[in-house]
Amino acid sequence: ERLAQEISDLVRRPEHARLKYISFFGNSLGGLIARYAFGLLFNPDTGLLAGLQPVTFVSMAAPHLGIAGMMPKTVERLVDFLDA
Repeated sequence: ERLAQEISDLVRRPEHARLKYISFFGNSLGGLIARYAFGLLFNPDTGLLAGLQPVTFVSMAAPHLGIAGMMPKTVERLVDFLDA
């Protein structure tokens, strides 16, 4: 929520009045944070993000689907055992 608030505050400043487009790039956890901010800022009625036209969303090495499927089976069994 903090990133979304910072973007909203930034685009409202008079010196940024000419901004028209916005892109997001996030790596690892930053990709998840960027995706969450994107969702908070997106207006489905206008298709704009914080009043700006979205151009690109890039996330690299972000675990959008979680990490459980990425663990080797032995590690997964150990985690399950320790969790029990």
